Amino acid sequence: MTPQSSIQETENFLSFSITPSLKAMLPTRQLAEIINIAPHEIVPIPGMPAEVVGVFPWQGEVLWAIDLSYWMGFEPLLSAKFTSSFCSILKVKTQGQSLGFLIHQVGQLQNCETQKIQSYPANLPETILNHPARNNCIKGAWLNSQGERLLLLDAALIQFLEH
Repeated sequence: MTPQSSIQETENFLSFSITPSLKAMLPTRQLAEIINIAPHEIVPIPGMPAEVVGVFPWQGEVLWAIDLSYWMGFEPLLSAKFTSSFCSILKVKTQGQSLGFLIHQVGQLQNCETQKIQSYPANLPETILNHPARNNCIKGAWLNSQGERLLLLDAALIQFLEH
């Protein structure tokens, strides 16, 4: 009898920075594309929650742009300090909707062994811990090979944006 080898389940994620110090990742199955556009192309919509930056036209559809940094309780990405000529937006598809998540910086593809994803990350920033909607969109955490902790987000956080 030979010992049975354990099969490692893996899943692909795209890593990114929500802020310069807060890193996260989304399953690639929820991502449609990465968009780089000029900030002036995003049209603000009056009366929307502050984390909704606005809308922008993209390949025949109108996408809503959500500032993940601001929604997570940090400084807005498109503040007066923003000096870049373009911004990075992750177009996600979930629950039959497309949405753009404005992020600080796109990272790399990560192939993670699913059993190494922690069920709930320790030491979350207080802006996340003290907000149930932010808590609910975090599905776990993973340590990459450089020892950085990346929060595993669920693109279904669309349902939590109103709270």
